[in-house]
Amino acid sequence: MNSEQPSILSGYNLWELMAKEVRRPGEKEEAQTITEILKQPDNTEEVNMGRALTSLSKGLDNTFGAGLSGICGGDSVKAKLFRPHECVLCSYYGMPVELNTSVTAFDAHTSGEPRGKKTGSVMLFKLSANLPGESAPSSTARDLEWGVNCIKGVFVTGDKINYFEIAQTSGDDIVVVELHPFGERALNLSQELGRFIASREESSTAI
Repeated sequence: MNSEQPSILSGYNLWELMAKEVRRPGEKEEAQTITEILKQPDNTEEVNMGRALTSLSKGLDNTFGAGLSGICGGDSVKAKLFRPHECVLCSYYGMPVELNTSVTAFDAHTSGEPRGKKTGSVMLFKLSANLPGESAPSSTARDLEWGVNCIKGVFVTGDKINYFEIAQTSGDDIVVVELHPFGERALNLSQELGRFIASREESSTAI
């Protein structure tokens, strides 16, 4: 094999092309790890689709070709809830406030396929706040507010991890924007995902 680059390669994005291949085996393993973790939530709840989740489903469908599917074809979806995996101390006009990051997940189904056919999982990184000394609010999917307590997420299939952000257009109408896997925002989200995975593995080991 010739190790010298022929002139025809000039102008191609070789770094990204090669980076995708180097990333692929690790990405598949991480996707499989996440899939297993999502099978063991701390709690679940049935949530009415409503306008917010309907908009999310449409946005996911437009971007990834998969959306949320109601339970038994109804208007409710099953949310998988995970306790906060990260807490940071912030300040609001000099007053200390704790911000907690937790994951809310939903099953995703391919458009045009039978409702029972699952194609992946949607993970939303949600923020909640409390004063120091107070317990973190209970995890729930009933108070999702795009642009307020939820803006970032991950769409995971059997071998691929897709990072995205939610851009609010008006009211509950949103656009799901896929992030470039090698961009800074995707990297930051990947690190957050790593912290979530580590917290769940630590909990599993402790048990």
